[in-house]
Amino acid sequence: MPEKSNDEVLEYIVQKVEETGVSSTVTLTIGGLIVVGGLIRSKLYYDYMSRWFDTSTKRSEGETREHEVRYDTKDPIELETLERYSKDWKEFMINLRQKKDKDNGRPTNIHLHNVEVWEIFSTEPFRFEYWRGKLSSIDGFSLGTRGQLETRTLSGSDQQPPRSA
Repeated sequence: MPEKSNDEVLEYIVQKVEETGVSSTVTLTIGGLIVVGGLIRSKLYYDYMSRWFDTSTKRSEGETREHEVRYDTKDPIELETLERYSKDWKEFMINLRQKKDKDNGRPTNIHLHNVEVWEIFSTEPFRFEYWRGKLSSIDGFSLGTRGQLETRTLSGSDQQPPRSA
């Protein structure tokens, strides 16, 4: 089965975000889910991910991190293994970022910040600080969010706001 192609307009928008850093909020539909977030450069995503395993001992006083990995061990061998894994992870993310810096080809992924993922009929979204998805998996998109669309003013006397159900 051939791989699903990317939407040319969304791919263009993602490429421009990568080149300029100028972004907007986007609403995506993916297999029945609605994903809302701010478009960001992949570099920002990789920088965030490279800090994923930073421990509290390495942070400045007063800084908090929701995603901090908790080590549920006091075993020195396990702690050493976790520390090596953390270092390898950071290097892996830094290498991906550098590879992306050199690669000016077509984007294959989309990166979002301050993300909400809505399921059909849900009353509360799943919230994430950062999110990454394949462009080829996105079914549809719109720029902006529902809240932005509701507050937009209409111009012209023949336009009427949508009726509430």
